[in-house]
Amino acid sequence: MCFDIVVIDCGVDIRHPALSSYSDIYCTYLPPHSDKLVPDAIDIFGHGTAVTGIIKAIRPQTTILSLRIFDLLDGNPISSESRLISALQYIDKHIETKVVNISSTIVAPTKMEGLATITRQLTKKGVVLVSTFENDGALTYPAAFEWVIGIASDQFRTPGAGFALTNDPVINIIDSNQRI
Repeated sequence: MCFDIVVIDCGVDIRHPALSSYSDIYCTYLPPHSDKLVPDAIDIFGHGTAVTGIIKAIRPQTTILSLRIFDLLDGNPISSESRLISALQYIDKHIETKVVNISSTIVAPTKMEGLATITRQLTKKGVVLVSTFENDGALTYPAAFEWVIGIASDQFRTPGAGFALTNDPVINIIDSNQRI
């Protein structure tokens, strides 16, 4: 399978008015304790739909695979380091892509070596990895790896200033509106 972008997030709602006219958005789900993908990947929180909508608004011809790794627990999206690593390994073995957008953060990785290995492996294949930092400013992975483009939000920047490149050794792009 070949996609321009893989979005690792909480799913996508392809029935959303901003996305319903596109036939090149695909979604799948990585269930807990499994490395098998299933087609039930409806967005459980709205974030994956928003990310996919932004990509399509900027590049309408982009083919996208939404890979859901989150579930809901008490109304909050949850995932795990193992599921993120499994998703990245699945992409490495089965998906041809140019970009992987990772909307999942790990504050204190217990599987740092595994996460570093698979992210390095993907970048060596020419895949660009883009990952978010926690909105509270915590140093999180995989965004903090030097081979991953890390994006953070900053509520103290001038509202409406948009995205900016930084000279920070860890954070590569920062946004003022916490839209990430």
